[in-house]
Amino acid sequence: MINVLIFPAGTEIGREIYLSLRNEKNINLVLAGADYDSHARHYACGYHIVPDVSHQDGLPALQTLLVQESIDYIFPAHDEVLLFLSENRDALSATVLCPSQEACRITRFKSKTYQALKGTVPLPVIFNDLSEISGDAANLLI
Repeated sequence: MINVLIFPAGTEIGREIYLSLRNEKNINLVLAGADYDSHARHYACGYHIVPDVSHQDGLPALQTLLVQESIDYIFPAHDEVLLFLSENRDALSATVLCPSQEACRITRFKSKTYQALKGTVPLPVIFNDLSEISGDAANLLI
């Protein structure tokens, strides 16, 4: 049996992961997140309260839960959590299911993604100020 943590489980992404894996016979789902009301608190597998990753106790509390529940894998279910876990994966006893830290940093912001892809694929033109728009571009909807 594989123990998989969905964190934070109360997000829409968390719900989608839960619905995708809930009937897998070889997976035991564990749900966790901050102390707020969400759909995840009402699932039969239970819900563990863990401070938000921005809180100073977030990482130690998460690691405690990983050991307590013998978690093998963590599914990050929020953009900020994905980045945080990619940056702290070496401090965790479970495998974080996410791309490299660099990829998480780039894809966290559309502007950084565009910057990384510049010259490789067609990208929209970005104007930082209205004064930059001239000619045919001035007819664009804003």
